[in-house]
Amino acid sequence: MKQFEKTLILIYRRLPKWPVNFSAYRAEQTTFPACFESCIAVFCDPREWLKTNPLYLVVEKEPDVRAIFGCHPHFADHMDAAAFDMLNNLLERPNAVGLGEIGLDYSHKNNVDHDIQKMVFRAQLALAKKRIEPICLHVREADEDAFQVLEEVLN
Repeated sequence: MKQFEKTLILIYRRLPKWPVNFSAYRAEQTTFPACFESCIAVFCDPREWLKTNPLYLVVEKEPDVRAIFGCHPHFADHMDAAAFDMLNNLLERPNAVGLGEIGLDYSHKNNVDHDIQKMVFRAQLALAKKRIEPICLHVREADEDAFQVLEEVLN
């Protein structure tokens, strides 16, 4: 899913009339299979939510694109009270279908403190539980801690 988000952003930003209608773009392309019905765009960087012209506003006008919102573990250090309020509001958007990509990433690619990641993961799981939202997990080299937090919050 994250790859699709990046691809969708690249499509929108490289076209001369950005933002362009995704449905029209798709109709012009020969690479989309006839069976394509819809897709999910992942918006998991809190810094993107606050931009002047965030991509999610463009995407929600597309009938074939749904969205999930959440804070990826690589951006957990950007989640403050305002970002959590924004996340709660984003989950109310008409095309929102879940919360993600959320979780823990202890790989060498992520420099965010493990305790911060766990705190943000717990808070997002609690929000998903309260709202009865589906979740999309991102767990890398943190299986044991992720299972512990999942059991702690969801049981």
